[in-house]
Amino acid sequence: MDKINEPGNSILNLCVDELCGNGSNRGYVGANVMLKAPDSWWELSPEDQIEITNGCGPEAIEPVVPDSLWGLSIEAACRIHDYCYREDVDCDKWEADYMFLHNMIELIEQGSWWLRVPRLHVALGYFKAVRKWGRKRGH
Repeated sequence: MDKINEPGNSILNLCVDELCGNGSNRGYVGANVMLKAPDSWWELSPEDQIEITNGCGPEAIEPVVPDSLWGLSIEAACRIHDYCYREDVDCDKWEADYMFLHNMIELIEQGSWWLRVPRLHVALGYFKAVRKWGRKRGH
């Protein structure tokens, strides 16, 4: 996947840019969607990305936590978040959780305008859940 250094139009860019440093954590996913992830994520093949992550929610309750919000897939945001929670990835919990929120908002902003509010409401619930109950592996 190609790297891009131009900021997206997300309302969280300033916060996430400060969090991630000089923007080296930006990557291009497609359709003008700018997702944040550690540089090492973009070096993985799509097959490896899928193999080492499971999407939204812990595996035990994965069916209860969908990978989509009102029909919009947020699976990429969830997989990057899973990756950031690995103990061998240089990304602390705070950084991983805020990157997750940024990525969900970035995906939501690309979807239908009339579903943005309900999608943002559910995304905020996902974010609150990982802030409260999420655990980095090895911690």
